[in-house]
Amino acid sequence: MSSDTSEPKPPRLGIPVMVYMGTLLAALYVWQAFRPGGLFLAVTIAAPAAALAWMAQRAIARRRVSDCRSVAARAYVRRFVPLMIAYVLLLFGANWLRDTVQPAGPFAFFLAILPALPLIGVIWAIGRLLVEETDEYLRSLHVRQFLIATGFMLVIVCVWGFLESFDQVPHIPMYWAFIIWCVGLGVGTTVNEMRS
Repeated sequence: MSSDTSEPKPPRLGIPVMVYMGTLLAALYVWQAFRPGGLFLAVTIAAPAAALAWMAQRAIARRRVSDCRSVAARAYVRRFVPLMIAYVLLLFGANWLRDTVQPAGPFAFFLAILPALPLIGVIWAIGRLLVEETDEYLRSLHVRQFLIATGFMLVIVCVWGFLESFDQVPHIPMYWAFIIWCVGLGVGTTVNEMRS
């Protein structure tokens, strides 16, 4: 009789990250296409929020099972999750105010900038993660993940831009570059998990 002494594998994050980004993209599409209200709006907001909560829960579970207890990664999650929740809420709130109040002048400028503020915070949190991570191996995993995300975003944006210049696809706003980069983070997370 053989005894199984292998340690439990930590939960993988690639799928939760991809689900979060997919639900966020779907919610943005639903908002742009249908301008939902009431219960439909609540469901539209709740889907990416629930996916974000699942992703955070898996990250916490992974950290508990793993021997690696990076202080920098814990600080990153503590910064990232509230910023992304704020982004989702501010995005839908600003769009709702734009459609109902139809602001002009400085108030319209303020509303347009409002959803970008948490994203700027996310960029800051990512930079802090690289600065604060003391383990060289973990830092290299983060760098690879960010490079994959950047390459993914650049490929999508370049191809889309050329297709757009030939009138083959519709124009998309520039802020989608960051959203595409975040989808690339999911790809980078999956690649890191497959290689480790």
